[in-house]
Amino acid sequence: MTGEVFNIQRFSLHDGPGIRTTVFMSGCSLNCRWCHNPEGKLPAPLLQYDDKKCLKCGKCAAVCKKSVHSFIGPEHLLNRSRCDLCCDCVAECPSRALNRSSEVYTSEDVIKLVRRDLSFYGQEGGVTFSGGEPLLQAGFTAECAKGCLECGVPSVAIDTAGNVDRSLFETVLPYTDYFLFDIKCASRDRHVRAAGAPNDLIIENLRWLDRQGPGIFIRIPVIGGINDSNEEMKAIAAIIEPLESVREVRLIPYHSLGAEKYGSVGMDYPEIFGVPDDESMKEFSRITGGVY
Repeated sequence: MTGEVFNIQRFSLHDGPGIRTTVFMSGCSLNCRWCHNPEGKLPAPLLQYDDKKCLKCGKCAAVCKKSVHSFIGPEHLLNRSRCDLCCDCVAECPSRALNRSSEVYTSEDVIKLVRRDLSFYGQEGGVTFSGGEPLLQAGFTAECAKGCLECGVPSVAIDTAGNVDRSLFETVLPYTDYFLFDIKCASRDRHVRAAGAPNDLIIENLRWLDRQGPGIFIRIPVIGGINDSNEEMKAIAAIIEPLESVREVRLIPYHSLGAEKYGSVGMDYPEIFGVPDDESMKEFSRITGGVY
C-alpha cells in the first residue's frame, strides 16, 4: 500500500512521549487560518520553490515543456497553472531550489526508515503519524503502524484534528497506543471561522475515543484573536474535564515560523496572529490544567 508523505522528521521530542520519528501525511479536512504546514493541506503534491536557493541559472526553463518557468532580469517567475508536476525541472535544478512537496511512500519504505531509529526510542519513544491529517490515509497509516509495532517500535501515536469519519479511527485503533488530539475552539461558530468547519464531529470523536481507552494527549494551539481568552479556555476545559484517558494537556503558543512556506507552494499566507504573552499562557495553563 502507498501513501503521500510530505516529511519524515527523525529524533522529534514534541510529538508524543520520548524520542520519536514523525511521519507527516498529506491532506487535511480543516483549513486552519494559522496552519504552518501549507504543503500538507492538499492530498496531492505541489511544486515547491525556494527563491533563496535559486541560482537564476535558467536550467529549469530550458527543460520545462510547459513553460512554467521564465526569467525577467533577476526574477524567477513560475506559472503554476501550467505545471503538470513532471518534475523535469526538479531533476535539473543544481541548487535544489525546486522540489516536489510530497512523495509517494510504500509502507515498507516507512518501516525501513523507522527501523533505523529503533535503538534511540528507549521504552517510551516510537513513531508518530502526523500531517495534514493522517486519518485521511487511514489504511496506509494502519499498515505502517502495524509494521512498526511488529518490528519492535515501543509505541505508535497519531496526531489528529479529529474531523474525520469515526470509521477511520476504528481502522487505526488496533495499532495505536496514543492519540495527540487537537482542540482549537470550544465554540462551534468560532471553530467555523477559525478552521473552516464546525467542531461537532471533533468533540463526538474525542468522547468516543476516550471510551476506547488509548492514551490521549490534548493539544491546544493558543492563537491571538481566536481562542486566547479566559472564557474560551474555560469552555475547552469543560470539554476535557470529564475525559478519563487524557495523559496530558499541552498549550502551544502561536508562531509564524511557517509563513515563508506559503509562498514556496504558490499560496498566500492568510494572516499573522498575535502571540500570547507569558502571563496569559500561565493563566490558560491554570484554567485547563495544561502545560506549555
